[in-house]
This record gives sequence, structure tokens and C-alpha cells, in this order.
Amino acid sequence: MLLKFYFFISLLFFYSLNIKADDYCNFLSSDYVDEMMDYTEIESIEVNANNQKVWVMNAIRALYEQNNIQNERKRKFKSKIIVNYPFGHCNLDAEIRLHGDWVDTHISWDNQKLRTSLDIEILNSNITGITQFKLFLPEARNSYNEVISSEILRKLGFLSPRTKIIDSKINGFSYEVIFQEKIVKEFLENNDLREGSILEGDESLMFLGSNAENNLNQISLSRIINSNWAKKNETNLISSIKALEALQEAYISKSRADLNVYIDWKKIFENLPISEDYEKYIKKNEILVMALGGTHSMYASNRKFYYDQLNETLHPIYYDSGPDLNDTCLFLNCSGVAENFYRDILDNSSVSEIKNDFFRLLDSDDFNINILEDHKVPKNIYYEYIEYVKERFKRFEKIDFDIEPQEKINFSIKDYQSKAFNLKKDLSLLYLNDIDWINKIVSFDLCDLNNCKYNQLKSIDFFYDILKRDILLEKDIFFVKSNINGLFEFKKINFDDDKIKVLYNVESTAPYFDEEKKELIFKQKDGKEQFIIINSNLENIDIHFHGSSNLSNKKSLNKFNQTGCLNIIDTKVENINIFSTKGICEDSVNFIRSNGYINKIYIKEAYSDAIDFDFSEIKLDQLIIDRANNDCSDFSGGEYKISLLNLSYCGDKALSIGEFSKVKIDKFIASSSNIGIAVKDSSILDANNVEIKTVKYCLSAYNKKNEFNGGLINIGSVNCKDFYKFKDIDQFSKIIITNNNKNIDFGITEKINNKNLIEDTKSFASKNYINVIVEIPKGTNEKWEVDKITGSLMQDYEMGEPRYTSLNYPFNYGIIPRTSLPIKLGGDGDPLDVIIIGENLQRGQILEAKVLGAIKMTDTGENDDKIVAVTKNYKDLTKKDIDNIFNESKTFFENYKGNYRVEFLKFLSRDEALNIISTSNKQYNKFGIRKR
Repeated sequence: MLLKFYFFISLLFFYSLNIKADDYCNFLSSDYVDEMMDYTEIESIEVNANNQKVWVMNAIRALYEQNNIQNERKRKFKSKIIVNYPFGHCNLDAEIRLHGDWVDTHISWDNQKLRTSLDIEILNSNITGITQFKLFLPEARNSYNEVISSEILRKLGFLSPRTKIIDSKINGFSYEVIFQEKIVKEFLENNDLREGSILEGDESLMFLGSNAENNLNQISLSRIINSNWAKKNETNLISSIKALEALQEAYISKSRADLNVYIDWKKIFENLPISEDYEKYIKKNEILVMALGGTHSMYASNRKFYYDQLNETLHPIYYDSGPDLNDTCLFLNCSGVAENFYRDILDNSSVSEIKNDFFRLLDSDDFNINILEDHKVPKNIYYEYIEYVKERFKRFEKIDFDIEPQEKINFSIKDYQSKAFNLKKDLSLLYLNDIDWINKIVSFDLCDLNNCKYNQLKSIDFFYDILKRDILLEKDIFFVKSNINGLFEFKKINFDDDKIKVLYNVESTAPYFDEEKKELIFKQKDGKEQFIIINSNLENIDIHFHGSSNLSNKKSLNKFNQTGCLNIIDTKVENINIFSTKGICEDSVNFIRSNGYINKIYIKEAYSDAIDFDFSEIKLDQLIIDRANNDCSDFSGGEYKISLLNLSYCGDKALSIGEFSKVKIDKFIASSSNIGIAVKDSSILDANNVEIKTVKYCLSAYNKKNEFNGGLINIGSVNCKDFYKFKDIDQFSKIIITNNNKNIDFGITEKINNKNLIEDTKSFASKNYINVIVEIPKGTNEKWEVDKITGSLMQDYEMGEPRYTSLNYPFNYGIIPRTSLPIKLGGDGDPLDVIIIGENLQRGQILEAKVLGAIKMTDTGENDDKIVAVTKNYKDLTKKDIDNIFNESKTFFENYKGNYRVEFLKFLSRDEALNIISTSNKQYNKFGIRKR
């Protein structure tokens, strides 16, 4: 072994990296919109760590140190990636790290070739819509069996990651790998799901030493993977707590007898409001995974789940399976107790249904072509695996699930505590009592081997860490239970012979259905009232939504994490009309996973966006919108055909199409908006006749989100007038026009500088001072901003006209250069805003300033924090002076857009503000800034 080690060392001195990279891709992504979102188009991937020697040394140490890969060996390395498609290649920036628990599974040295499994995050783009993925050594997941099983589950409607075997060249060594997307937000959206809690089995207790501690597996529980999502708002946190609490009970129950490897689905059914359809879905999933030989993925420590807030259900995610054809067990670990356990939750009808689904899939030519040609699975391997699965289904059919199990074991939390504390003395169990939302403090009881400490108080950030379980503490602490109830209570009501199902706030005015007129009527008293039509059939009816002018009590998200005043979800529509006025929500109307035909939608005076379509397939005759403070219409993740769009007075975009959508429009009319048409993020617009007037940009096509590419606009005839710029397009996008008629009747005042104000100035002038760029001088109300595309100062526009605030600014206002805080970290993705106290300054002036603190607030429901600073030579300030500055600034922002649009949250200290600036600067240096 030492000889191998020294050979590795010598290899470092002779190995060199030689990559000639293009700027990005050698083709235009808008020419391959569908192909660029299809993971089967990936042919091969090349990965090269920037610091090649350090990477190899790290892998060597991991290979020879211990049996399992230690956390210190999983540090990230900056890297370059080349991804090859049939139509070209792309050069991407990335971070890579070693992946896996076991050295012998994920790192090998064969025939003078170093092979490793990798965890990869693309920093500046994506690979077929995926920014985070794994490259597994094929033997780590039983090679092509993992690809086939993952695809079978995906095609049959279960949650399973996109998976494919591809060629790779990693740090100079060529070998096959399994490409598999990570279970993150992009995975959910690819399955038409809104972002929600993702949970998994917590393996931390199992890997305390050099080897896995199997006895500690008996007491291992679960954790939240995406705790940053839980941090976004109260609703998300309550949802995460509810999901984890239900799952923890199932993990606690699995500790009984010999059931250490599973979770107890019966406990989940007891703790969540399940339906017959959901229970059937779970049974079919479990049967199919076992038939596929994927029992390894069913071990509690390997399990992953998605929590659907809307239906309050936990959905298993297929992961870490590696189907083994030598596995002759049908149930996990082949024990009698295990078999009795599964007899208790399964039934013969579920076996029959999923078997029929499986055989129908096999009869599909499309599926067989997909596996054999798109995934390039060898025929002999495919058919050998299919025969294996068929044989396992035959064995399932011989089981009589109606026979009562011979043994039933009840296992309580007290039983679990006794077992857990016996196996691990330095373990604590946390019981959540309450959350102080104002002061961000949690109250909990903490029980260990000897006693419980009651009503302990800690910051809410401590609790987030416990939910995620990725921190080092003196003791291992697991959350197990809470006394927190939901934020909102909802009522349910059905209409039209139960074809229409509606959820609404208990304090709201109940919706009303006029049977004779076929009218469904909603009335909103204030912004916290939202309504959901779900799992319904809307046919030949009119829907009337009457909003309110009362902005004093609004919520941007309801209990189910929906953004609309009226949300229409998982619903079929046929020949309906919708009329909405004064909706006080992020979206007045929101369609999600719905399909069918709509005659007419008319929306007037929307508080923010007028209408949003997500993951839907809709044909629409007329969409008419008159005045929305933000976008008039948004289309995301679906296919839409529209005869007429007539949109006017839109605060930002008249038509916004994004997130891999395809939209066809016959006639489009838009006026008085910032942008007439915006197509972005792997989306396509085909429009016959377009008329636009009084806008900043007529047509805009660009890439905004990392997980997507550019946009494609294809227009037959366009007539645009009264605009500043006809086209706004980036290098990833394309605009095609057969006939166009355009004129420019007005321009936008612009202050051109010799340098890019965002890119060419440092964030920090020195240890004690930041650099700031003045956009709006003190005593003025004309809105200017530094343009993210050019870095120059430019007039700000709203609804196609220069923007003015109702109040003059009582201070200078601007931005901090080279900063960008993403939404996931509590920002808005733009440069940090800064209030500059001092004498009147000039627009475009760059100067040094001293940070006093920050004001945390939201603007129309979105994060919009303001750093507060004073000019370098400003007079010395007393505490009273500083308090006055903060209070006067708060009052201004609460009123300058009208009442209740800006919501104050809290003041932040100087140290907290400097931390935000530092984090934003690091994010900018790492990812840059999204220019649109």
C-alpha cells in the first residue's frame, strides 16, 4: 500500500492540466431549447480541479486513512467543467468535492487510474437544467440497474432523480460514471412541485468513528435538508416542523425489535390527514421499489422525502438504491418481523395495480426506445433486469396480505428514549414548546439520560441548526416533537355536487355558489384572506373575485405556501370565465398544475402580479388585464395557447414567460409597461401579431436563473412605438421577427461613466469604510438607478413612464458596488441599497462612507433591506442622533410608495450590517450578478 502511495506522490509532479476553454458554449442555447433541458442529451463530462495537486493529495489521504471518508476530506475545490452534447460543448465554472460514505465504494485505484465519486455544483450555468448533481462510480449504484429503475419510477409518476451513465474524464482519468441530479429545489420543480421541505435519514450517529456503528442505526432519526427554505417565513418553518415531527415518529417506531432498517408508514398515516389516493400511492411506491430490487433505498438512513404543504403529505424520493440482481430477499433483510410489518401495510389490490402499470410501461415503444437508445443501456442488461423484476412480481402475487400479521409491537417515545440513552449517553431530545416570532426565540424542553431541562430559551437560528443537524455540538440533539399548531386554520366547502372543492381562511367571508347563474363568488376583506380551488372540475361557470383596498393586514404566503388570492390547483377547467378586481396578494390569480380551456379572464387593479400560470396546460381565448403594480401576466413551466392578450398599465412586464415554458399567441396588445414581452430561462414564444406602445423595452430575451438557459422569441409581425429600446437581448437568447414596424418617440436620460459602476469599484474602501454610489441625491424624488447591464446610471421607469416618488428623499440614496445577496440568503439578488446621511451629493458620485447599521424590511412582500451609512467626514453622532436617523428613514420608506406596501421588520446593528455587506461581496465575487 505504501508503494502505491509513493507512486501517487510521484504522479503529482508529472501530471499537468491543459484545457483550452471557450468563454461559455460554442453554440447558441436558444437554438436548442428542448435539447438543453433534456439530460439524455449529455454525452460526456470533463472535470478538472483548478488546483490539481491538492485535489489528488486529498483523494489519496481519503483512500488510505480510514474505511469511511472523513468530513475533512469532503472540502470543496474550484474546478472547470466541460460538458459535451451532440451539438456542441460548454465550459462551466464549478465546485467539486468527494462524495460518499465508504472508501471502497466511492474511491478506487485500478491500473494506475484514480477514480472517485463526486458531488458537483455548477456556479455560472447548468447542465440540462441541473446545477447540482453527483457523478457516481458505476459499482456504487450497480451500474445500469440504477438507470433503469430510476427511469421506471419517473415514468410511473413517482419521485425519482434524472439518472444516466455517461463517459467522463475527471482530473485526467477517463472512466464511466452515473450522472444523477441532487434532490434540491430544481428536482422538485422538474416534477411540477413548489419548493417545500426536503427531509432525509440522518446518518451522523452511524459514522462517529472509522466504521459505521450499526447499533446506533437503531436510534438514528431524520433531519431537514433545506433549512434555508424553512428560514424564509413563518409558514415554511411551521410546515417543516410538522413534516419532521410526523417523520420522527415513524423513525422512532422503526427502532422496535428488528425493524431498524425501515420507517413505519402506519405512523405517518396516523399523523397526517391522508386520503385513500395518497395511501394507495405510498403502497404502490413501496411495492414497486421492492420489486425493482431497490430495498437499499428503503433503509431509514437512506430515505429522502418531500413534504407537500398543500395536501399535507410526505412523498418518498427514490435515492441510493443500486438494485442488485443477486438480492433474493423480497422484504427488507428477509426477517420474519419485517415480513409481518409489510403484510400489515400492503394489500393485494395495490400489488395488482402497480404490476399492471409496470407491464403497460414495458409495452410502450417510447419507453423502450428511451432506455435503449437515449440512455444507451445494453439490450442484454436491460432485458435481464426486466426478467428479474417480473419474477419478483410473481413472488408478490403469491402473498396473501389479508392474513393478519402474527406479531404486533407497540413502541412509544419512552421506549425509544430508554433504548437511545442506553446506546448513546451524550444524546439529548428536544421538545419544542413555543416560538417568539418577534424576538426570534424558541422555547423548548431538552431531555438527556439523567433529566429534562424545561423551558430553555435559544435563538431561532439554533433551532434551524437542530432541524438540519449538520453542526458540531457538545451533545447530539434531535428534535422529536412540538406543541406548535398551524399559523392559519382553513375551512373546506364543496359546491356543484362536489365537483368544486374550496379551502379558505376560517375568518374569511365564505365563498358563495349561485346554482342558477353558475357563478362562484369570492370576497376578500384584507390581504390575509386567500382561497384555494383544488382537485376540482370547473365547467361552464363564471368566477368572480372581489378584492379589497385594505392593505393593513396582508400575508404574502398562506398556510399552503401559495401566492395567489385565488389559487386554482390540480384542477380541470372547461369553458370558464374569471373576473378579478383589487386582489391584495403576490398574484391575484394563480393556476398550478391545471389544464383545459378558459374562455375569458379579466383582471383589474392587481396589488402585485395580476396572473401567474405554473406547470399547467391551458388554452385561453381572452386574457385582459388593466393595471397591475408588477407583472401583468406570468407563464412558468407549462404549455399555453392564447387567442388574445390585451395588457395595459403593468408596473414591470406586460408578458413574462419563463422556466421552460412554451407559449403560442395569435394577437398580443400591450401598453404602458416597462417591458412589453420578456421571454427568459429556456422558454419559447411564438406570436403572430404583436402591438406594443409606451414601454421602456419592446422585446426582451435573456437568461435569469442559473438552472435555465436563454429565451427564444419568434414573431410574425410586430408594431412597437414610443419606446426607449426595441430589443434587450443577451448572448444566450434569440429574437426572430418576420415583419416589424417600429419608431422611437422618447428616450431615457442616461449618465454614461467611463467605467462600470457596479463592477469596477470595490465594496470596501478600507477596514472601516465602504464605497457607495449615489443614485438619488438628497431632496429629490426622481428615481434613478445603476443599470445592471451597462453599469451606467439610468432613469427608472414604471408603466412606461419616468418614475417619481410621492416624497422627496430626506437623505442621499444609492448602492454598494460589487454586492449581490441572493434570495436564498435573504436578499433580492441586486446590489445592496444604502442610505447615505450627509450633505447633498451628486448623482453618480462615488465616495467613502461609514456603516451605522441596516433596516430590514420587505417591499410588496419581497426582501428589501437598506444599509444605513454616513459620509466619511460627517459630524460625530450620539446614540440619540443615530436613533433619529433610523426612525426617520423607516418612516420615509413606509410612506414613499403609499401605505402598507413597504413593511418594516427590524433594525440591525453595525456588525450585522457589515456581515450582510461582506456576505454579499463574497456572493458577488463567486457568482457575479444577474444582469436582468
